[in-house]
Amino acid sequence: MILGVDGGSTKTLAIVFDEISESIIGVGVSGPSNFTNAPRETSTANISDAVKKACSEAGVDVRSIDTKVFGLAGIGDSKEATELGKDIVRSIVGDAQVVSDGLGAYKFANLNEDGVIFAPGTGSVGFIKNGGDPQRFGGWGWFIGDEASASWMAKQAILLAEREYDGIADTGFKEMVTRYFGMDLYEAVYAISKERIAKRVVAALAPHVSAIARAGNVYAMSIFEESSSYIAELLKAKSRILGGSGRYSVLGGTMLSGDFYRQMIRRKSSVDVSIYYGYQVAIGDVLIGLERKNSIDRYLRDRMIGQLNSSLKNKQEDIKKFLFLDSVPES
Repeated sequence: MILGVDGGSTKTLAIVFDEISESIIGVGVSGPSNFTNAPRETSTANISDAVKKACSEAGVDVRSIDTKVFGLAGIGDSKEATELGKDIVRSIVGDAQVVSDGLGAYKFANLNEDGVIFAPGTGSVGFIKNGGDPQRFGGWGWFIGDEASASWMAKQAILLAEREYDGIADTGFKEMVTRYFGMDLYEAVYAISKERIAKRVVAALAPHVSAIARAGNVYAMSIFEESSSYIAELLKAKSRILGGSGRYSVLGGTMLSGDFYRQMIRRKSSVDVSIYYGYQVAIGDVLIGLERKNSIDRYLRDRMIGQLNSSLKNKQEDIKKFLFLDSVPES
């Protein structure tokens, strides 16, 4: 059996996979586990919770699972962060392979093919593979970078609320933002600047932005226009490095914003783009473990996507609380 775990700033998702039946037999979902922006105790508790839920559903003891792969945000950020992440995993399950969540994302989306992935979730990061191991780009953090991520979209929304507050433009954002945070706009901005409001909470404003974009708010739509243009520009630049060949994938929570956004990205991009959702990335960690024993291919990956979606449909409370989904996408 294989345990694959994906942990980030918003959620942690664990999968138990039986390689004999080629089936996902257990899934667990919990809260954030990015130990670079959450206390160690919180990260440890949420990883442990997700693993326990997945193992309980599978009817197995985690100690009986011979292959364990953890793809965690924060791994690779620095030597100190990497050692901390590995130590957290050891404290929960003992020996395991620990990689960055970005490598799990690359394996999930592109398998072993050369190409590019861009992952705009709570933050954003990308990887390019050109004959060797995938190499990271982006991931500069939400204060300076993280373009096209949920936290970036939320910052743009707050900026538009400020413009309306100051009487510069009637953006339609002030009421939405103040209602979301439950306080005056000045108070909300001050609390965010003092890190009294967690990054994942700020980022969770993004679905409200997509909702008013779908309703026709032109200012909200401009956020998605800028974001999709950035993604298209990024993919074009990386495709030049690859000579136009390779596989190009975009995956992350922001891809749940709506079909309008996914079509916008595809329309603007000069390469064919595959789009996936962030909660599916734990499949990549399973694939990393599986290819130690067997070959992997897109057909197996796609069956696993269907199995994961089916499992999550029975976890309505968890997907609403941790994935911010009212329902699981059909594909």
